[in-house]
Amino acid sequence: AEPLRLAVPDAPDAVLAMLTALADAGDKRAPALRALWDELRVVVGIAFGIDGDNLRVLRGGQVLATTAGTKSRVDVVCGIDPGRELVVNPSTDSLKKVGELTVSCADPIALAGRVRAVLAAQAELV
Repeated sequence: AEPLRLAVPDAPDAVLAMLTALADAGDKRAPALRALWDELRVVVGIAFGIDGDNLRVLRGGQVLATTAGTKSRVDVVCGIDPGRELVVNPSTDSLKKVGELTVSCADPIALAGRVRAVLAAQAELV
């Protein structure tokens, strides 16, 4: 069997530099990525990893969520436990694969808040 690989977080300064560079370049996704950072960085045990121009939300070396989307829209793909109860919001959430919930919302603050709520329900975040 292949050994389990844990995701390694990036230093907060590196994540902030990446977010600042995206904003300075006029990237339309920058406000949503920054809102996600602002919403989740205060949660105990949460760290971020940089994956190109996307972010991974990490806890204890496990990836809880990853950002994706288009040049003008951020989607956040959250890992979910299909056996755990979760209320799906049809205006922001879509289930495209078993074990994944994709959150999409034009409002960066609402997007970040919904991602935090999904992760709190799934990973028992504070």
